[in-house]
Amino acid sequence: MINIKKIILLIPLFFIFCGCNDYKELNNIAIVSGLSIDKIDNKYEVNILVVNNKDENIIYHSKGLTISESIKNLNNIIPKQIYFGHLEVIIISEEIGRDGLNNITDYFFRNPETTKRFYIMMTKNNTLASEILRTLSPLESFPFQSISLNMNNSSSSGSLSDNLTYSKFIEMYLKKGAEPYIPTIEINNDDNNKYISTSGMAIFKSDKFIGYASNMESKGIDLVLGNAKEMLIKTKCDDNYITTTISDIKTNKKVKFINNKPTIYINIKATGDIEEVNCNIDLNDKKNIDLIKNSI
Repeated sequence: MINIKKIILLIPLFFIFCGCNDYKELNNIAIVSGLSIDKIDNKYEVNILVVNNKDENIIYHSKGLTISESIKNLNNIIPKQIYFGHLEVIIISEEIGRDGLNNITDYFFRNPETTKRFYIMMTKNNTLASEILRTLSPLESFPFQSISLNMNNSSSSGSLSDNLTYSKFIEMYLKKGAEPYIPTIEINNDDNNKYISTSGMAIFKSDKFIGYASNMESKGIDLVLGNAKEMLIKTKCDDNYITTTISDIKTNKKVKFINNKPTIYINIKATGDIEEVNCNIDLNDKKNIDLIKNSI
């Protein structure tokens, strides 16, 4: 005969052991969707973007000698528990990059709540990371959505920057013989309207920022690494250009040592669609088609 009392007693124990005792009421947590880190007066200033129940953007900030202290200090400001499980993007300033990324990589690597799939980006021209976080796109209600869309569009259609996630960055950071890079982002002003745009890559030596790659160099990096999905190519002809879009890009690399020096052979295969011809040229002539191919 089944003992009903034992079954009733076991039900609470089941919920405890299955982890439900860590369940957090949504009304009691502040879900962080975006985060920026600046260095001001030798202190870390952390800004977090929280979306409340009314779908409004609220930004909180605090300072500390470490990132952990800055985030802990936010608990004195926010009446809810900070939750990083839905973090979409982290933006760091150029000064943070020059100081080194060890502290940042260590904190978010150890944080158990983050999914490690959030984007990481760096500002340019001494722009504060908090300014990027506060800049709304005219097409999006939330800054982090605008940043995420810019990253995806730039990576998929322009190959200007790689939509770099934190886990991918850590993989580069720890890999021997490879130096990390981070996509950059900047604020543009057009007729009194502010908007954000991606702008090439920041190059690092170990964990310290050493310089920017130009837009063309950034595209080349994406091609070599096999990250490019689609790219616009301009071929000079007369005083104008032929514009071609290449897609289905496949990159093969071989490294050979010649006289004890590494030589890299890169073979790129892609499908090309001619978008625009602004010069007098015969596209039935194979020489002209080869000219376009060689301009990649």
